[in-house]
Order: sequence, then C-alpha cells, then structure tokens
Amino acid sequence: MTRLFAMNWFCLLLTASAFGQQGTFTSFVVPGFPATTMTQAINANGIVTGYYIDTGRVSHGFIRSANGVITTFDAPGAGSENYEGTSATSINDAGAAAGFYLDTYGAYHGFVREPGGVISSIDVRGAGTASYLGTIGVSINAAGTIAGEYLDAGSVYHGFVSASGGNITTFDIPGGGSGTFIQAINSAGVVTGFYYDSNHVAHGFVRSTSGVVTPIDARGAGTANSQGTYAASINDQGTITGQVTDGNSITHGFVRSADGAITEFDAPGAGGGPHHATQPFAINAGGTIIGTDTEGAGSAFIRTPNATFTTFDVPVTGASTVANCINAAGVIAGFYYDLLNEYHGFVMTPGGDTAK
Repeated sequence: MTRLFAMNWFCLLLTASAFGQQGTFTSFVVPGFPATTMTQAINANGIVTGYYIDTGRVSHGFIRSANGVITTFDAPGAGSENYEGTSATSINDAGAAAGFYLDTYGAYHGFVREPGGVISSIDVRGAGTASYLGTIGVSINAAGTIAGEYLDAGSVYHGFVSASGGNITTFDIPGGGSGTFIQAINSAGVVTGFYYDSNHVAHGFVRSTSGVVTPIDARGAGTANSQGTYAASINDQGTITGQVTDGNSITHGFVRSADGAITEFDAPGAGGGPHHATQPFAINAGGTIIGTDTEGAGSAFIRTPNATFTTFDVPVTGASTVANCINAAGVIAGFYYDLLNEYHGFVMTPGGDTAK
C-alpha cells in the first residue's frame, strides 16, 4: 500500500550566529502521525527516507521528495500489530530504498523498494524464521547492492551483501564472538561495521570487495564490556567515521582515512563526564562528518575535513537534535524530539563554509 501526501510544512531561517552565514531548516512530520517521524537517510537529490510509527505502534516507511511531497509505503507481508511493520533505513541516488520489515510472526525480512514503488523481499539462507530472527537490510549503494545482517536460529548476527541481481554473499568477522553488525556500504562495495569479541568489547572493521577484513581499533578505545570502537559510516573514498568508547565509558568520535590513519575528536561542548558523548553518524563524499553530542538536551555538530566544528540545535525550545545523515552537497537530515517526547524529521542546509 502506498499513500501520497502534499506536505504543508514550515521553514525557519537559522541565525547567522548559528552557522557563520545563513542556513535553512525545515521540520516535517508524516500527516496524521506527528509523534514519531524518524529520518534515516538522504540522497544526493535531497530525497529523504525513514519510517514513522502510527497510533497502533506499527511502523511504515516513507520517502520525502526534495520539494516536500511524502510517499508512505508498507512492504508486502509486513505485520500490522504492535512493533511490527516496515522500516526504511537507506536510499541511493537513483531513489531505491532499502530496509527491513517484521511480519505477522515478528520475524525480520530485508527489502528493496525500487524508484517506481515495486518492493522485493530479501531473505538470507540460514536466517532464523521465529520472532526477532531473520534478515535486516541496512545500507544500499549506487549499484543497488545492499549490505545488512541476519540472525540465525541461535540469535547470532552475521553479515551479508546482496547484489542487485539477487546473489547473496554472507560473512562473519574472525573473532566476532557475539556476531557481526553492518553499518554501511559505499559505491565500490566496501562494507564497514563492528563486531563484539568474546568479552563483548567492540571492534570496528572494513571489508573489501574481495572479502578481506581489516579490524579498526582506535588508540583510546576501552577494553571492558561494551567499550571499544564502533564504525558507523564510510564514504566513496574509503574514509570511515564512528565512535570510540574509552575506559571511562565516555564516547568520542573518530575518523579513519583510507590508509588506516585514525584521528579521535570531541565535539565542542560534548562534556567529559559519565554518559557524555560525541556520536558521529555519517560522512559524505567530501569528508564532512555530522553527528550529535549528549551534553544537556543534545546538539548536532558538523565537522569539516579540516577539523572545523559547527554546532546547531533545531529552533524548538528544549528539543534534542539528532543529525544522522548528510549528502554530497552538505544537506543534513535527521530528527529531533521535543519536551513532549514527540519525534519530528528535519532537513537542514548549512550556509558558508559548513555547506560541504
């Protein structure tokens, strides 16, 4: 089922003090469901995808065009009960979206939605079929190749890459005692993500198109439970960004160049106490990184390739801002939650030197 809405949304100009030059900010919600609109990805054409949750706690995918028209969709076979439904996680420049859905039995299935609206399921051989087992699509690249993970009957996570023709390759990271978690695939087919070792310490990784896996461990990474290095995003140049949790359980950002050099960083104002964090979520082709810090209500940040930072907040009193995707032109998308704990999507175009 697909529904098309012409949105009436508002646009606010951010002040010069926020960006050095004027930028634009647009907030949006899926009509009729204002509380839970979750933006997940933006492509080079400014098309945004994500999901929203209706009043019955069922998820539905959406695609928002650059001019604000929103199309919602449900994968065939998606369940319609609490916590079931369709979640879009990624979109490529051609407009193909990928993600996953939960069926009426609570099992996961990956999917790809072609630009014309046709939706196909992805099920990896060996994936479990019971509740909260199955196949999860995470990221789609320019060629239509999808990377993701699947849970087997023992609830162990494994990685997979599904080519546009349907050929699926599965893989496990050596030493990944608690499974393999996929985060992104770039246009060349290089995959990044993280795994937990037998002590539940996180290690990032990058997997080449030939299947060679290289671990990523930032120098400041802690070695206790849930500490370590979490790769989050990779651009077409092979530069990776993500998070590193140190021995005091404080989270910092990192950027890893294609030659393996790692630089750690903290967003201005992120704080250095317990539960404070710098959380990079995405990197674009130009090397600009965006993410969120968790000091106070939570602000978003932009880090340019020369390590210049800009922070911003949505113009809503008391809101927490999560910037989780950026396109090649520097347009940022994400979501924010307000004092009523309602979630709204946003698109933001920075001005001046922060635009790319």
